[in-house]
Amino acid sequence: MEKRISNAKRYVEDVADTIARYIDNKDNYPHNACLIVQPALCETVIDDPQYTKDCDIYDLRHFIRKKTNGEELPDRASIERLARRYYA
Repeated sequence: MEKRISNAKRYVEDVADTIARYIDNKDNYPHNACLIVQPALCETVIDDPQYTKDCDIYDLRHFIRKKTNGEELPDRASIERLARRYYA
């Protein structure tokens, strides 16, 4: 099995984009949405974790930071730490 994204830098960009879409469209996601990673493929989605199997589940709050004006943004430092877990 090969990872969907070949390197950590591209993975960070992909996850940051996924989280940015979540921030902009929270009402389109389940109320208990989490960041879900299928480790072997590094496939990463935001969804209800209830029916996931063999996936790593993360609290989204760990990957979102707030600016002083309250604006939410993807927390790139946290996303980079996540990428290191899968691209060590």
